[in-house]
Amino acid sequence: MLLGLTPALFSQNETQQIEVIDKITQEIKNNIANYQQTKHVDDSSGYSYSYKKGSELKLVMLLSKDREPGISIDKNAEWYFSDGHLIYAEQKWVDPVTNAIIDSQKIYLDTTHMIQWIKSENQIVERTSQEFMNVEGELLAYGIKLAERIK
Repeated sequence: MLLGLTPALFSQNETQQIEVIDKITQEIKNNIANYQQTKHVDDSSGYSYSYKKGSELKLVMLLSKDREPGISIDKNAEWYFSDGHLIYAEQKWVDPVTNAIIDSQKIYLDTTHMIQWIKSENQIVERTSQEFMNVEGELLAYGIKLAERIK
């Protein structure tokens, strides 16, 4: 009987984790003016900023303007941190002429795993897929590397 409840409990736990992460990321956005901003790059090719509260990294924002003949894409990425761990990553690729979203991805993480990956048009990537597992390993490692690089 208990085994029949396990998927529902897992799903509820995942939903609760996502709600908590959404609340933390919104809190970071709301308090961005209170954090110490460091500019890493800010030129015609884009920008990169990090935001800290004291010594704790809260957010890294990146805009890369991809301008090649026939191609014009603004690549926006944001990485949110809590207690030294990457908890949320969001990417949007936008056509700067039409402002149309070309690609978007949202990824929720805990300290050791990706919780959920949502691609464009709210497509949820199956957590048992090879693609999910590959990105999970890469993103967790990148989150650690990013936090260490910005110390």
